[in-house]
Amino acid sequence: MSELAVANGFAERTEFIQSDSRRVRLPERVNVIVSDIRGSLPFFGQAIASIEDARTRLLAPGGQLIPRRDMMKVAIIEAGDFYSGLISPWSKSSVALDLSSSLLLVLNGSYGSQFTCEQLLTEPQTWAVLEYSAGGTNSQIVGRFSAPMSAQFGAVSR
Repeated sequence: MSELAVANGFAERTEFIQSDSRRVRLPERVNVIVSDIRGSLPFFGQAIASIEDARTRLLAPGGQLIPRRDMMKVAIIEAGDFYSGLISPWSKSSVALDLSSSLLLVLNGSYGSQFTCEQLLTEPQTWAVLEYSAGGTNSQIVGRFSAPMSAQFGAVSR
């Protein structure tokens, strides 16, 4: 980032601090806060609380948060191979162990993966918008999603 400041003539008036914002103490409030602490989902860990704290304690009136918001999208996809690979070790143990009671925990976890547009069975819809710059962002957001029943069976044409 400092290379960008130098290349654009801002090096003399820019200071980069890489730290947990909740531990940072500044002599004065700043005009811009750039964060990238959200991870795969902003609800995990302390991401939202950290952004709220930084906005409240460190950002000058009229200052800018980057990013200002996150838009969460949802769609139904065809991912049978991914699903099978995820549950297989827990539902079909090769040894004489019954691991199926762990399946609920496995299915409610967060996993990184790559999916393609061809796997979409529905159009993506906005599920929730987190407005960090407005304040009051809550880690218990509730969203709604609806799709035609035929989407669950792969009968939607694209």
